[in-house]
Amino acid sequence: MKIIISPSKTKKFDTISLGSDIIYQEKNKYLENILTNMNKSDLKALLKYEKVGELDYTSNVKTKAILAYSGLVFKNLNIKKNMDKLYILSAYYGILRPNDNISNYRLDMNNNIVKNEYKNMYEFWENIYDFFIDEDFIINLASSEYSKMVNNKNMITIEFYIKNKKGVYTIQSTNSKIMRAKFTSHILNENIFDKEKIKLIDLDNFSYSEKYSTESVYRFYKI
Repeated sequence: MKIIISPSKTKKFDTISLGSDIIYQEKNKYLENILTNMNKSDLKALLKYEKVGELDYTSNVKTKAILAYSGLVFKNLNIKKNMDKLYILSAYYGILRPNDNISNYRLDMNNNIVKNEYKNMYEFWENIYDFFIDEDFIINLASSEYSKMVNNKNMITIEFYIKNKKGVYTIQSTNSKIMRAKFTSHILNENIFDKEKIKLIDLDNFSYSEKYSTESVYRFYKI
């Protein structure tokens, strides 16, 4: 069993703690060459981001991914063990282990910088599709943008539903990000590596719905 999560756009490098080298060094170098040769105005337009001068695609300053990412999911992670079962998907690095080194990059799967040779970023990273082929199952706690990088017939997506003001159950972005972090932490800390035991998890009043779930999508509703 492995768990996949998304990266975050926001990062912090106030604590520099060097870890391991990334898995896909050659492919990352390919993207680095493209991005470092782009002028600032083109990069701003591509990323829809003004502060491109703060970015670093050359890894001059880097730290462990689990410490560098600072988005809502990562702020709510509290993993005490089984870190080797967690993988972070990235448009720039492909697949990251929590202790792999990353720099202050910015790149999403919809930023198609490989269009001269590939259809899109998913095609560029197609060797990742079967990275987890030998796993019995994958728990998908990533966004749809990133989970599409992984092709595994035994992937289980977990969704969280909460009532809106109209009393209708919907997926709420902020709440989902927090619950993804809490579920990730709980599964790893409690050694929950069985599909059926995952269904029994009850966190923050979110409970598994047998009625609305499928074999590949586990839906949790806040009661």
